[in-house]
Amino acid sequence: MTLSFSGNKICIVANRSKTWFYDALVKKMGMRPGDIYWIVTGQSWLKVLREAGYPKENIFYYEVLRKEPEADLYWLGQLERSMPMPLWRLIGTDRFLSKRTDHPDYFLSRVGQSIETFLINNDIQYCFGEATWSVELLTFYISKRASIKYLIPHTIRIPSERFAFFTDPFQAEFLQPDQNQHDWERNYHDMVESMLNDAKIPKPNYWYINNKVPAVRLDYITKSFKFLSEELFYHARSEYMDFSLVERIKNKLRMIRYKRQIAGLPFEKNFNRPDKKQYALFTLHKQPEASIDVMGGIYANQLSLIEVLSKTLPINYTLLVKEHSNAIGDRGGNFYNTVLNLGNTRLVDPWVNSHDLLKQVDVVFSVSGTVGMEASLLGKKAVMFCPVFFTKMPNVYFVDNLSSIKEVIDKPLVELRPYILSFYETLIRNSFDGLIGDPVCLPEAMTEENMELVSSAFEKVLSSKISEKVASG
Repeated sequence: MTLSFSGNKICIVANRSKTWFYDALVKKMGMRPGDIYWIVTGQSWLKVLREAGYPKENIFYYEVLRKEPEADLYWLGQLERSMPMPLWRLIGTDRFLSKRTDHPDYFLSRVGQSIETFLINNDIQYCFGEATWSVELLTFYISKRASIKYLIPHTIRIPSERFAFFTDPFQAEFLQPDQNQHDWERNYHDMVESMLNDAKIPKPNYWYINNKVPAVRLDYITKSFKFLSEELFYHARSEYMDFSLVERIKNKLRMIRYKRQIAGLPFEKNFNRPDKKQYALFTLHKQPEASIDVMGGIYANQLSLIEVLSKTLPINYTLLVKEHSNAIGDRGGNFYNTVLNLGNTRLVDPWVNSHDLLKQVDVVFSVSGTVGMEASLLGKKAVMFCPVFFTKMPNVYFVDNLSSIKEVIDKPLVELRPYILSFYETLIRNSFDGLIGDPVCLPEAMTEENMELVSSAFEKVLSSKISEKVASG
């Protein structure tokens, strides 16, 4: 199927193995390799794209240098003036950059100016990518200053098999095509009604993918030899955000040590509200992750946030802290002991059903987690520290000033049904069926059926002027 997109020039900001997904999508859409441009890191992915037929001049390839040449930071300073995020905070969101180069500021200046030239000289109208790594974020803000649309296709979480085109790194706003009234009336209105009536909410598909009990992998030795051979005979890393073999070994040993440290801690496995006290819940994010490091902003330090919350809550409140089940071993005993020593806190076992827990608490705190969406559907109050799109749901509040938390806690609950239905009608009408995902972790994304759905959604965006409209949830 060959589609026409009115001459739009598209640039894809490649993110590791999701490069395969976008390559397959481009081919499904019938677009010629010469009509697509790429920004890519890592020689392995450059090779993938060249072998797929994309012209060399259509690919901007960059590497991180340990010893970056000194750069004039004037251009970078001018870009920063147009950004809501200070550049040193942007650098801090990237878990690898400062480990790979002595001067991340020089790196961003060098690469950023080249990306700007690449986009403008090739008359790019649309960029598609994520907002995880520093270069992705930098490209987003470069695109915004140059009036180039940078769109972030991402799941709407509940339901997770549907996605929207988000227009900012915080997933606060998304495009408003308003073309899917049929989807709402035929497929999703009854689903939302059922969630409200039965208080049963489906877990997102990524929960099942990520939240597995850690186990010893039988192929670990094979992988170790593979990484060792790559370090000895080729490049130590195919991308700057790849772990070296030494780093992988250190991470594995640290995880084993941390698991031993927390083995005897009092994680409550059977929490039942025992008294007339009131309870708040804080759900930890796996970290590092964009959901906390990028979207969290000044609240990315979760331990500091928990400490402030414990001191902010009214005297009759207890703060329950629940670890992410995919983050077991990421934090050591000192982290949890600090939480326990706050006095009005308790630890909840990571494997406790979060929906059962939500039904027993009065308010939930999260930086950007889906638990805020679930809380609203269950008639509970949620406080978010990121202006994510579902802060428009009833009883969900975005707080950027911790002094206002008590005011939010004291607010009465509002009636659910009419507001939930209105929110979801807007969400469904402005989103699309399909999976956007890394084919390594989500092979379903590469099926013919899914490619058909996703290519149809991209065609609607690229063939019309709907992207001029933006919805805020």
